[in-house]
Amino acid sequence: MILQNVGFRKDAGRKLLNAWKSILDDHEPDLIIADHAPGAVFAGLDVIPHLCAIGNGFFVPPPVFPLPNFYGMRPDCIPTFEFISKIENEVTTTINGWRETACVPTFPTIGSVFDRLDAQFLTTFAELDHYSVQRDQAFSGALQYDPPDRNEYKWPSGVGPRVFAYLKKSRGLGHLFNQIRDLGIPTIVVMDSMDVGRLNRLATANLSFYDRPLPIERLSRECNFAVLNAGHGATCAFLRAGKPILQLPHNSEQSSTAVRTIEMNAGLVAHPDDGEQITRSFLTMLSNHDSFPGASEFAERYRTYDPRAGAALIAGQIDQLVSRSSSRRLKK
Repeated sequence: MILQNVGFRKDAGRKLLNAWKSILDDHEPDLIIADHAPGAVFAGLDVIPHLCAIGNGFFVPPPVFPLPNFYGMRPDCIPTFEFISKIENEVTTTINGWRETACVPTFPTIGSVFDRLDAQFLTTFAELDHYSVQRDQAFSGALQYDPPDRNEYKWPSGVGPRVFAYLKKSRGLGHLFNQIRDLGIPTIVVMDSMDVGRLNRLATANLSFYDRPLPIERLSRECNFAVLNAGHGATCAFLRAGKPILQLPHNSEQSSTAVRTIEMNAGLVAHPDDGEQITRSFLTMLSNHDSFPGASEFAERYRTYDPRAGAALIAGQIDQLVSRSSSRRLKK
C-alpha cells in the first residue's frame, strides 16, 4: 500500500520508472546500491550488471507474498489478506506493464524482485526487523554515525533520572515539557527544524533544548532513559546502551519499530499528539525505568558489536561486485 501511495499507481508509476530509466541510460552504471529506492530496483533489474539493496528491514522486504502489513500501533485495523494481496497485485501489474514495454522480464511478486538482487545488506538487528518473518540474509547491525564531539552539551540541573529526548514537533509535546519542568527532571531535548529562539523560551533550569545533532553514543551512556520518535538509528543506539525508550512514533515505519521495542520489553509507546497519554507513559517510565529487562538484554547480546566492522564487511562485498564489473568491461 505504501508503494501505491507514493507513486506506483498506473500512469504515475510508469512516469516514475521512465525517469529512472532515463537516469540509468545516461550514466550506464555497473552497480546500483539502492537505499530505499524501489524505482531504481524495478527499473534496473535485468538491465544493470549488479544491483544491491541496503537499509533496515523496512527498506529491504522479504520474498513473500503479499508483503506483510505494517499494522503499527493499530492491530485492530489489520487489513485482510485479500485486501493487501489486491493492492500488491495492482502495483505489480503497473511495474510489469512498464517492464514489458521496456522489453525486460516481468516478475511474479514485489518480494521476488529483492530476492534476485546480488546482495541485500540488512543494516539492522533481527529484533528490530520491521518484517516479522524468517530471513535468509544475515543482519549487519545499525551502521551509525555520531557527530563529532565539537557539538558539546551540558546536562541541566535537576533531581531524578536523566532523560534524553530526540523529537520532532507534535501536539502532545507541550504536556510533556510542562511535566518535565514541574517535576524538575534533568532533561536534554534535541528538536529537528525548530526555531532556536522559540526553543530557548521553553527552556528552564532542568530542561535544555538543542536544534543540532549531539553525540548520541555518549548521551546514551549518560542518561537513564530516552524519549524518541522511534527512529531506527536512535532506537538502536539507546538499546545498545541498555536504556529503555518511550517511543512516540509518527508514521508506519516508526510504529513498527515501536512495536518491536515493546515486544522485547524494552520500553513504552504513546501517540505523539496525545498529551495525556504521553504524560502517563512518561510517569510510568520515570518510576520504572529499571524494570525493562529487554533493554539490558539487548545491550548484553550485542556487547561486542562494532558498526565499523559491519560497514567494512559490506564495503568488501561491494568492492568484489565492482571488481567483477570492471573485469567484464576490460574483456570487452
